[in-house]
Amino acid sequence: MSDKTFACHKKQSFHNLICMNCYRVYHNSCYERDIAGKELKSSDVYRGYLIKCCTKDDNENKLLMINETLRKTIDELNTQREYTEANVSALKEEVCKLGQDNEALMERILNLDKENNSMKMIIEENYDEEFRKMEVLNGELNRVNSELKEENETLAQKLLQQQTQKNNLMDEYLETEKALNQRITLYSEKNEVLHHELTVLRKNKELHNLNVNADVTGESSNLLLKMEEQCSMMRNELAKSEKRENELKQKINELAEERRNMLTSIEVLSSENSVYQREQSAGTQLGPSQETSDEFELRLCHRLQDKLYSRLYERIRSNILNELKERQCSQPCSGGDPNQCSQEKDGVSISEMRQREIKVTVHDGGDERGRIQSDLDVAMSRGAGSLSVIGGSYAQVACSESKGKANKLIAVSGGGSKPGVYADSSYGSDRMLRGAPSKKKSSNGLLNGESVLRKHSEVAMSGAESVQPGELLEGRSPCDTPVLLQTDQWNTVSRKKQKSKSLVGTGGGCNILIKGVKQLCHTHVCKLSPDLTAENIIHHLNKNNLDDVRCVKLSSKRPEEYSSFRVSVPVDDKNKIRNPDIWPLGVRISPFLFRLQQVQRSEG
Repeated sequence: MSDKTFACHKKQSFHNLICMNCYRVYHNSCYERDIAGKELKSSDVYRGYLIKCCTKDDNENKLLMINETLRKTIDELNTQREYTEANVSALKEEVCKLGQDNEALMERILNLDKENNSMKMIIEENYDEEFRKMEVLNGELNRVNSELKEENETLAQKLLQQQTQKNNLMDEYLETEKALNQRITLYSEKNEVLHHELTVLRKNKELHNLNVNADVTGESSNLLLKMEEQCSMMRNELAKSEKRENELKQKINELAEERRNMLTSIEVLSSENSVYQREQSAGTQLGPSQETSDEFELRLCHRLQDKLYSRLYERIRSNILNELKERQCSQPCSGGDPNQCSQEKDGVSISEMRQREIKVTVHDGGDERGRIQSDLDVAMSRGAGSLSVIGGSYAQVACSESKGKANKLIAVSGGGSKPGVYADSSYGSDRMLRGAPSKKKSSNGLLNGESVLRKHSEVAMSGAESVQPGELLEGRSPCDTPVLLQTDQWNTVSRKKQKSKSLVGTGGGCNILIKGVKQLCHTHVCKLSPDLTAENIIHHLNKNNLDDVRCVKLSSKRPEEYSSFRVSVPVDDKNKIRNPDIWPLGVRISPFLFRLQQVQRSEG
């Protein structure tokens, strides 16, 4: 035997022992079991035992391994079968439930179809009824508009007739004004003559006082008697002037009352205008209106202007006629020369012309529609003219424009001060135009009536036609342009329609099967590190109590330096996403602006 067989028979532990006789491999397990208590002396017996032991051990090991694998596979198959049976039973139950739900949904759909059809019928019936009502209301509205149009035409005709009447009356007024101006010139001349006579009489009186010790002749006594008579006449004239002043004050009070009545009528007309505008706004919802608010306002302006002019002209005409009747000569003029009439015939003296103080309050007219027209308006002014009453005559005095002031105070007197016009003291300084006073102003701030008439005679004689350019302001209202009133060349101004806001569903309806989409707020986040991804941003925002987050990485201008993202969250989380505390230092956050992309539409 070789060394290997000797080693095998000597029972030494070697792996893969091979016998030289049988050339079999003896496993270590069989060899060790044989060592346990058996001592075989014969090599042949030992060899045969080892052969049997190895073959038996190999078969047993194979059977054990096969049994174990079969047992494992059987166990796995049993567990899988139980799991599949449980899943199959659950699926069967779900299928049964789905079938029941499907039947319930079908029944519900049928019921909803029936309800929908009934609601459609009801809506159609209601729509037909409302459409009929709308047709009836539109017919009534058209009829009312036609009636209003006819009324406008009749009012326009009446306005033209009244304008013609006013023009005719204006001619009479100009004639009376010329006569009054002539009388004023006569009064001024008489005033100068009487003043000269008074100076002469004073000198004679002084001479008489110096020659008291001299003999009194008959001529000096006659002069003294004449002087006493003239003084008595002057006292009578002063009394008459005081009476005349009281009468003028009464007339001024009456004019103020008329002005208050006119203001009340203006308020009534404005209230009517507001009521009509409300009706017009309610009528525009039903159908188109033929008369706009501007046209109605113009019509009200015409009515108001007509009333104001008619009342004012009648009042002024009656005052002028009464004054002319009072001033008619009680005795015929000597030689037929009216310039030689005595000073007592007209009841106006020097003291009346010098000491008269009349205060006339004139509304500024900044909020009114009308101003003095070129042929009629003598009492109303639109910041460009005022009215002064002097000795029963009317002289128009130009004054400065005052914006934002309601009233002006114009005073006329004969206190010796130079003529002028002053406004309210709230302007900071007295604003002056024609006939400006000297630097040395009077204490009472009144005007000299005689000098005002002399310096403004060109305005008083020929009315508005003789007014120099630049003295009166141009018209700024429809009432100043009668050509537009006749031609009706007006532009209609309408308010721009506001865009209607979109409605948002509130989920108030029951049994809603459809679902809406949340409104998102898109934010542009840039200046982040270039290695970040959208998942990193979403994970970071989830940690900051932002659950519903959508993030898209954008292509930045310099991708090697920084990265940009578009982060979208619901509108309710807008303040959270734009909170700078949740972002690192240097990160920029701004609203995301989408660019308009041209979409290619398929033809046909």
